[in-house]
Amino acid sequence: MVNFSNLKGDLSGALTAATITIPQCIGYGIIVFAPLGVGFAASGALLGLYTAVFAGFVAAWLGGNPIQISGPKAPSTLVLAALVALLAANPQVPPALGPRVAVLVGLVCITILIGGIFQVCLGTLRCGNLIKYVPFPVVAGFTNGIAFVLVQKQLGPLLGIAGKSGFIAVFHHLSQIEPLTIVVGLTTLATFFLAPRWIKIIPASIVALLVGTGFYYLLGALAGYSHLGPLIGKISTRFPEPRVYVDLLRTWNLQQVWAFLPYLVIPGLVLGLLGSLESLLTCVAADHVSGYRHRSNRELRAQGLGNIVSSFFGAIFCAGSVPRTLVNYRAGGRTSLAGMMSSVIILLVILVLGPLVGRIPLAVIAGLIMAVAVTMVDKGSVNIVKKLAASIRQHRKIPFQKEKDILFDLCISTTVAVITITFELIDAVGIGIVIASLLFIGKMGKSIFRRTYYGDEIHAKKRRPEAQSAILGREGRRIVVFELQGPIFFGSGEILAKEVESAWGAADYAILDMKRVNEIDSTGAYILLHLIKTAAVREKRLLISYLHGNQSLWKFMEIMDLNKVLQEGQFFPDTDAALEWAEEDLLGQLLPAPDTTGEIPLERMEITQGFTPRELESLKRRLILRSYPKGERLIHRGEANRDLFILTKGSVTVTIPLPHRQKSKRLFTLEAGVIFGEMALLDAQPRSADVWAEEDSQVFILTYPEFMALSREEPEVALKLVVNIAKVLSINVRLTSREVRILADS
Repeated sequence: MVNFSNLKGDLSGALTAATITIPQCIGYGIIVFAPLGVGFAASGALLGLYTAVFAGFVAAWLGGNPIQISGPKAPSTLVLAALVALLAANPQVPPALGPRVAVLVGLVCITILIGGIFQVCLGTLRCGNLIKYVPFPVVAGFTNGIAFVLVQKQLGPLLGIAGKSGFIAVFHHLSQIEPLTIVVGLTTLATFFLAPRWIKIIPASIVALLVGTGFYYLLGALAGYSHLGPLIGKISTRFPEPRVYVDLLRTWNLQQVWAFLPYLVIPGLVLGLLGSLESLLTCVAADHVSGYRHRSNRELRAQGLGNIVSSFFGAIFCAGSVPRTLVNYRAGGRTSLAGMMSSVIILLVILVLGPLVGRIPLAVIAGLIMAVAVTMVDKGSVNIVKKLAASIRQHRKIPFQKEKDILFDLCISTTVAVITITFELIDAVGIGIVIASLLFIGKMGKSIFRRTYYGDEIHAKKRRPEAQSAILGREGRRIVVFELQGPIFFGSGEILAKEVESAWGAADYAILDMKRVNEIDSTGAYILLHLIKTAAVREKRLLISYLHGNQSLWKFMEIMDLNKVLQEGQFFPDTDAALEWAEEDLLGQLLPAPDTTGEIPLERMEITQGFTPRELESLKRRLILRSYPKGERLIHRGEANRDLFILTKGSVTVTIPLPHRQKSKRLFTLEAGVIFGEMALLDAQPRSADVWAEEDSQVFILTYPEFMALSREEPEVALKLVVNIAKVLSINVRLTSREVRILADS
């Protein structure tokens, strides 16, 4: 059902997305049908636009991500370009232009139909989550290789060498280079990257398109058009008709088409797989900014149906696009209506402004596609190379395990990139899948979750008044702790994200205990980034412990340049500190505003429960009020005094020294309203721990002589006091027993 609740924002998002989609559709359509010659460039551009019109509309209407914008993408474009080149070289394809076009476009559309059906099957069989397990280095390698191939494909148009692409072909036709055409293409390329510095409202691709085209016509007016490259050509402004298969069957019979099916099945399956992967990765990127979780299988079915529908109109293959989707969201798009309106806007451009589109120079389109190729290069791979080079120059050593992991990731991405450049993309996809499968099998081990528990079962090491403990007992399930173990990588990272986001349905605080995490790869790092951003959008809290303290893991974050972004999250030295923070925040929401003085009266404390006013006054006369500044020690370990302390303001921490180490371990922290020192009062043993003022604090002290005097003179008051002390000890023992049992069983 179409949602009109955000009509203005969706229209703004649609207009912005359409403006950056149109130039790429034109360029990708021309690349696919380049073997048909420059004369077919206009028709190729039109078929590229039809992709965003029909497949984009259906994918937005039925998809599982409301802000996704779909259209032609570089990987599928290069697969189809290789297929068209292969088919065009087949002697059975008619040589005459009319029948040749009908056959080649028809066979391409059958391939797209196969890919769309494959996507629908993947979605129906609920394979959406499995596709996302392709490791990030493999994806990065494909992306880098495809970027290089895209640049190769555009060399001919950029240099003014009509009908040629690739370094070798250009090298053999250096005499045909047109310098003015190069200037037009490079001007477009430079404008794409420089425009955002001064022009924020208009997308860089549109600014580059306008500047490059204007410069072309300026040079033409001054020096003539004979030394400038060709234009796109005449664009048809007729409403598109689903005649592709009709035209094919008028040229060839079914038997001839059937004979070519073996050439089409594998490319169709590869298109379906690549399109599915790109669409789901786009969904993940959209989740980062929107805070909502997409429906993978529904998205696959929608993408497949979109490609099936668009194949009847001669369009090329469609998939979700990260830049277009993010631009749509930032411009205000929030519902599927934005994607649908974007498709309608592109159709109106074809019908109304077709002649103007046809006047765009091919050199300008080449410059734009090259700019897109540059932006496709994986920044993580570039950062890894930079960091490794810097460490070699400065003789700095990366921790051995992390160095090995980083080099391994770099080798994988480089290998896949080289395969993508050297072989046909179809072969590269197959090899990449094998590499991904081997990596997955090699890294899949025991579950990443060592233990999961909630805040009503395990409390922080902070002793609180009974009223606060009772609240945490009732509301503590709003805090969930995930103790993680082993590696967080492409296989386990998605499971982690799903589990945390599922817990956020009932919980408000999720704590990731990473003490036992021994490795994290680039995919796992991006999963953490996604969770941090999703928590902010959902108004939840994600707390991470032990990550900063693990130099090996944090070094990897720095190498990936994620440490600055991850600083937006909340990190703690240990899980107890994170749990304490979550408890404080939760209690702050549930309890009334505290007394501005921060002091708790004696009569409101557990130690005086059941006391009459006379008994309370009798006890007060025997107490000594004393203040301690932050950092001062109240009790020395080993000392023999037996005084009882009643904390009325501030907080104190109980610590013990660690043998053979120059540091202490915190046992627990005490909040105002509780007692300490009661063990020595009762058993006459030396103090077993040190007690420090965590902040400026105030205590009542009942000295042992005064306690004995109270026992002689007012035994009933002393008895009530001892009973309340026993209750406190009993509660603490029960809490400790329950936590030990839960931790032992989980």
